[in-house]
Amino acid sequence: KKKNFSILKITKSMKSYCEENVAYLNKIYNFDPASVGEGNKCFIYISDWSFDSRFIDIADRVYDKKLVKLHPNIKNSLGLEGALGFEVVENKVPAEILINALSKSYSQVQVLHHGSSVAHYMKYDNVSYLKVSK
Repeated sequence: KKKNFSILKITKSMKSYCEENVAYLNKIYNFDPASVGEGNKCFIYISDWSFDSRFIDIADRVYDKKLVKLHPNIKNSLGLEGALGFEVVENKVPAEILINALSKSYSQVQVLHHGSSVAHYMKYDNVSYLKVSK
């Protein structure tokens, strides 16, 4: 049993917690919300434990911003930075914080994922989720 920390229960929804603590969370994860830019349409692919290149075919040219959020277990950007206009978000940044920022910066956000729980508890009117299977 470790004595140098305590576990705090989040009593609100994850979405509410992220929204109320956004400045603190951004600081902890060294995330600048302005780094995602702003515009009309944004596409983001949240990878699973392994990267699936099929997302490249789904994200066409109608998006102002195209992002890849790699799973924390993937330790490098796999040469994706700049590939077909995609930007890679550091894998240490939680998807919850990223989606919160995107929802404020874009009119429409399309999230492609492999069953991420973020689709269930980070719901915004302008964010849609598409689950893909392997």
